[in-house]
Amino acid sequence: IPDELARYRSIGNSDWNTIANWEIDTNGDDVWTDGSGIPQPGTIVIINTGDVVTMDASTDNDQNVFSLQIEGVLDVANSDGHNFGEISGTGTLRISNSTLTGGNYDNFFTTTAGQLEFSGS
Repeated sequence: IPDELARYRSIGNSDWNTIANWEIDTNGDDVWTDGSGIPQPGTIVIINTGDVVTMDASTDNDQNVFSLQIEGVLDVANSDGHNFGEISGTGTLRISNSTLTGGNYDNFFTTTAGQLEFSGS
């Protein structure tokens, strides 16, 4: 396990798989640069306040990250197979399928404003 995990943060409203939607801090020093890709397995992902990031079931299944901080909105739509690790934040997680994505939700559900919008059947 590396000493520092790369962190990706959203920089606008877009799809998860849009490279231009992400900045990266490769070593935890708070120096953010334009991303060279989408969040990779084992990284830390931050959805910034005011941003809406949407996943597409045809391209974004099986995303596995170390942790996910949601301050804006993450709409996983009908995508599946994710494990978001430790989930935190005060934003909104939208799910449109019948399965809650994998991860530890303790911090997300115990904050004052973390929300789950579940429209699956």
